[in-house]
Amino acid sequence: MLTLISNQVKPSCGDDNAPSFAAFWRMYPRRVAKKDALRAWDKLTVQQQEEVIAAIEWQAKIMLTNDPTKRYILHPATYLNGQRWEDDWEVFKPQEAHKVERWNPVKSALEWG
Repeated sequence: MLTLISNQVKPSCGDDNAPSFAAFWRMYPRRVAKKDALRAWDKLTVQQQEEVIAAIEWQAKIMLTNDPTKRYILHPATYLNGQRWEDDWEVFKPQEAHKVERWNPVKSALEWG
């Protein structure tokens, strides 16, 4: 079933066979809550869906570089509802760990004489 929204034809909610959603789902690095993601996808216009597909190709690489464990990568529905494909993305460089020396009372006593 198709619905007409903003003069653009798009698949109705629940049409998991929509090729653009399938492409998004394949490319997105954290695949959880597929129903919620599909619902969020169906709210987008065709133009927005095309923008998402174009953006996720390079943003997914940055997401995985910044968080290889995928623990802090947004759920797909959150990404779509927040229009995060429009955000500026950058690769975070690991900072040098600041060495914090534990206080050692013996060493302190020796240094103070």
